[in-house]
This record gives sequence, C-alpha cells and structure tokens, in this order.
Amino acid sequence: MGLTISKTIEMLTGGMFKEKPTRVLMLGLDAAGKTTILYKLQLNRALIYVVDSADPDRLGEARDELHKMCADDALRHACVLVLANKQDAHNALAADKVGEAMQMNSIRKQKWFLQPCSAVTGSGLYEGLDWMQRTLREQRRNKTAGG
Repeated sequence: MGLTISKTIEMLTGGMFKEKPTRVLMLGLDAAGKTTILYKLQLNRALIYVVDSADPDRLGEARDELHKMCADDALRHACVLVLANKQDAHNALAADKVGEAMQMNSIRKQKWFLQPCSAVTGSGLYEGLDWMQRTLREQRRNKTAGG
C-alpha cells in the first residue's frame, strides 16, 4: 500500500518530491472520510483537513480544531487543503456553506483552498491535490529565489 501511495504521489507531483522527503498531515473529525480518501489517493509541508459536509452539527468543532492548528507556529508556512467531503450525500452542505461555517476567510497566515469532494466516488480529490501540488511547487520556487 505504501508503495502505491508513493507512486501515486510521484505521478501527481511530477517527481518534485523525489529529492526531499515530503510530510503531509491529513486531519479531520471522526467519520469525516479520511481513511476512504487515503485509499483513493496516495500523497513539504501541507495540511489536508477533511470535513464532513453532511454533518453540519459538527462543523463548529471542525472549525475550532482547524483554526487551532493554523494558529500553531509549526504550521505557519503550511498550505491548507480543506476537503469538504461527502458531497455525494443528499444532505451535504454546499462547499460555500461549509466555507462560511468553517470561517475560512479568517485564515490569513496560510494559503488555503476549500475543495468539495466525495471520497467514495473520488470526485474532487485530484483537483484538491492538484492545487496543493501547484502551491507547494510555488512555495519551493519562492524559497529557492529567496522570496
């Protein structure tokens, strides 16, 4: 399984992480869909936070946890991908409503992106990772250029 993940990450990133190990942290509340996403995918400094779009009662808790992590000095340069999971569920909130509930616009230290997705169907997962790959590549270029 680990080899499959490594190969998928290499394919997605064009091998940009070959020279240096990459650490990606995927977090989310229980039953948000993290394990399913890991099975569908295989992935510098990045945070993937999975939110259950079909459980609006826990979005406040998810928001608080995400904001605590973003305030942590160790993640000040991390790019943050929030996966609004379970978009395939009939009761799922639309991504813009998830973004409002998560108060995403108040996150100012990190670059972030909110991607609607379904771990079950795979919809939206690669788009989110594509954003992450472009953002990490841009950060690496800026760091190399002294920016």
